[in-house]
Amino acid sequence: MKPQWKKFILLGWIASSLFYVGCIGPHYTENPSKPLGKTPPQISGPLDPAIVANLRTNPWPHSPLPDRALEVGATIAKSAGIQGWKDYHLHAKAWGVVVQHEYSSNGFLTMDIRLKAMTVNHVAIAIPGARYMRFEIFLGKVSIDKAIYEETNAEVVGEGKFVWDSDGWFEIHPQKTGDVELAKPPKPDHNEQASSK
Repeated sequence: MKPQWKKFILLGWIASSLFYVGCIGPHYTENPSKPLGKTPPQISGPLDPAIVANLRTNPWPHSPLPDRALEVGATIAKSAGIQGWKDYHLHAKAWGVVVQHEYSSNGFLTMDIRLKAMTVNHVAIAIPGARYMRFEIFLGKVSIDKAIYEETNAEVVGEGKFVWDSDGWFEIHPQKTGDVELAKPPKPDHNEQASSK
């Protein structure tokens, strides 16, 4: 076995051990320290223009396998508030099409969507053109149906805690199983069906 793969196996074992004893998981802070991270925008409420101004305009690049294997260390640091997640104490819900998903050694599934619609504290947010949102799903707490992330170009709806990742973007962190689902097709308009007969 190559020495490189031995390192990945060792990291995977360490990650799974920490995962099961509860050392890995999303922890939030009011003011995450940011020696290398991006300063979270100040938001006064769901209609604050800083929300739209900081939505991503392009998808995230794929992470190479070694980076995903080392995510366990980054998550432990985030859990300690170092380059962590800024908690706005706001609830967000987003609808869109899955453009990519990735698993990491830290027990997270990231799912990136091209937004169709979004609300923050039940207030609709205007989406000006192509914008993207990341669902950061901690699999130690939230179960996701395989059909949601295995279906090509799946349309999904997800909700949860609205946070800022100090890597430089907003995320939605689902809090319980069922917070991310395949979007249901619109119900047929019975009046329209009747007029077409």
